[in-house]
Amino acid sequence: MNTRAAIIALLLVLLAAGGAWLLLRPQPAATISAAPTWIARLDTSLSRITVTPRGGTEMVVERSDIPDVWLLREGPAAWPISGQRISALTRLITDLERSPAVEPADASGVRVTLRDNSGEHALSIGPAALGGKALIKIEGNTDSYRLADAGLARVFEGAGLRAWREPRPFISLTGESADFSRVRLQTVGRQVIVAKVAGRWGVQVPLAAPADQDSCLKVASMLAGLTLERLVDQPPGGEDALGLASPSAIIDTETDFRTVRGGDVQRRVLLQQLKIGGPADPSGKSLWASVQAQWMDPATRTVTSAWGPALGVIRRADVEPLSADVTGYLARRSVQVPSEDVSRVTVVRDDAAMRPPATTAATPADLPPRRLFFERYLDAWRMTPLNGSPREPAPSEHAELETLLELLCDIPADAIGDEPPAGTVSMLRIRLEATGAGGDIGVGAAQVTKDGTTRPAVVLRVGPLFRVYFAKPAIDVVKWLGEMVPVEG
Repeated sequence: MNTRAAIIALLLVLLAAGGAWLLLRPQPAATISAAPTWIARLDTSLSRITVTPRGGTEMVVERSDIPDVWLLREGPAAWPISGQRISALTRLITDLERSPAVEPADASGVRVTLRDNSGEHALSIGPAALGGKALIKIEGNTDSYRLADAGLARVFEGAGLRAWREPRPFISLTGESADFSRVRLQTVGRQVIVAKVAGRWGVQVPLAAPADQDSCLKVASMLAGLTLERLVDQPPGGEDALGLASPSAIIDTETDFRTVRGGDVQRRVLLQQLKIGGPADPSGKSLWASVQAQWMDPATRTVTSAWGPALGVIRRADVEPLSADVTGYLARRSVQVPSEDVSRVTVVRDDAAMRPPATTAATPADLPPRRLFFERYLDAWRMTPLNGSPREPAPSEHAELETLLELLCDIPADAIGDEPPAGTVSMLRIRLEATGAGGDIGVGAAQVTKDGTTRPAVVLRVGPLFRVYFAKPAIDVVKWLGEMVPVEG
């Protein structure tokens, strides 16, 4: 065969191959005119989405009682999904109205039913096709077929919806970390409960005492910000194997929730719990966690499931700062009233000042007759020294009084505990009276070791708690009081 014949043969082969490709190539779906569908009317009244895969388990996404929180239900299990996710999904669905209409074809992969105020509507979604498109059947009086981005089809796969589950173990009702009304932290051998009343936090367990507001807000914010690394659908073992039968920590939160139904305000309490188990990886940087939430009717104390329990994994570094040591939540100021609200200060010598009074109803009249006291008249103070008559304090005495009020009402303690430092010597008892409040304060002195150095310190006892102050002005004002009320005899 000569060169010319070979070229002609090659050209004939190429022409034959091109013709075969033109005959056999996949034909694109023909676009047709699209009549409006119910999708154009889908709005924010969407309340329920039911996903039924062919041969799979039905999944339901529905509004919860909590604003902007939805629940994904798969069999008996339920877990929250952010309302922002559902808003994004709604936009993907409504975008179908602008997608190109095509000829009818098989779209029997997943059936999606949507319920809103106008009733129920349905979509059928075919499997994702090559080219990043999927066929959507919009069911109605006249079915309409559209080509949409395959991402919409992947959302309705089981793994797609599960990936939308909220990773936070503690859901906020208002989106604010401060909406917890009660927090309980338990570790081995320790428990602390703090609760909010009239907008202020207080310690309830292991003792009733004023709480440090910043510390309580910080722990509430930390809890609201916790996230699980992942949710685990197939547990690798039972609670014993995962360390959840005897957890290293249990964290409970309570949140008051009110709804208006039929003109009546109904109150419920959302109880959320996080249990921390053993290591979830060889390095121990991740821990097993069990999470669940319940609704409680405060009138009957009956409890019903809200969602969970679910198994997850959480970072050790995220939960280690959460402590059940009560001293971290106690108020650092000795007296919880502003110094300008104090109306009277009475000071006596008392060798038992480190012990609370025999009765909580003790008044200044119960104190020994040898006393120093200050009384506020409008904006001026009057001072009555031992065996003396009332008079205006001298400038130096007035300065000492102001320092004393700062010590009692304004300055945070350097340390706090439920026992006084070893070797504390009782000196004085102070009875403080303020607008709507009063208190018995024991004053003592001690030598306390801090950072390897032993230093003089003032110890103030309020109720069963002891606060330690190292500041020189605190030591100087207590020394001045001791000189003003010397030991009898």
